[in-house]
Amino acid sequence: MIYGHLNLPPPPPSPSSPSPLNPDKTSPTISSFLSFLWRLTPALPKQLFRVSHEQYDPETLLHIRWSGERYLIDFEGRILGQVQLKELREICRDLTGVPLGGLSLSYAGAMMKDDNAPLSCFGIKAGAKIIVHGIKPTPEQIKEMTTNGDPEEYALILRITNSLQKSRDFVEEHQSKYEQEVQDYIASKPAPFVMSSMPPARKKLHDYHGMLSELLLQALLALDGVACKPDFDVARVKRREAVKETQRLLDAMDAIHARVKESDRLARL
Repeated sequence: MIYGHLNLPPPPPSPSSPSPLNPDKTSPTISSFLSFLWRLTPALPKQLFRVSHEQYDPETLLHIRWSGERYLIDFEGRILGQVQLKELREICRDLTGVPLGGLSLSYAGAMMKDDNAPLSCFGIKAGAKIIVHGIKPTPEQIKEMTTNGDPEEYALILRITNSLQKSRDFVEEHQSKYEQEVQDYIASKPAPFVMSSMPPARKKLHDYHGMLSELLLQALLALDGVACKPDFDVARVKRREAVKETQRLLDAMDAIHARVKESDRLARL
């Protein structure tokens, strides 16, 4: 397998610039001749300047982009569509330094999630451009947030923290509005109804609660999917705390919804 880090070469000297060897002359020199050839060269070879003398096979080539950097990966004769996503992610980790636990890939605007799926499942073909998402931590950040100095634990801690903050922000955005609509509904003293003919105001609350609880349940599932090694002490504590708080947020939404259901019960008496 061949890796290549793409860099643009420095432009050759301008033909109008005096030669360093003849500073007072502007007559044609070797450098001006090279500059002339450079300007005749198509743009594509300039952009695909390779630091390696190896030849890349366009039938097994992928373009990787991350944080302003560009790389080439040549799988050298392998069937590109049968390469698993997990292998590609590991290669991107080695190229970028982004820990695997905090690294994700996207193609054509869609995130790729199933590590065991071949690249063909995502519609990836030779020459495809893959975007790497993730942050390469500094040694100081790893040391500050972990006990064993493992960048993978740092990535998991970041993932857990971001998931919890997303849940907090979501509930903060919607909870007061949801509570107000519930209070207004109860104050209106709605008439009894059967679930098959739910009034519009009641259905709105039903759908609102469904949306809130679904997002929080998905957050719990995501936290449950975070696999922490036995020696990732900090990450394990963070995950446990995040699960408890996310569950607390879900319980708060269910408690508000329970007031609506109690109002419906009293209306039927």
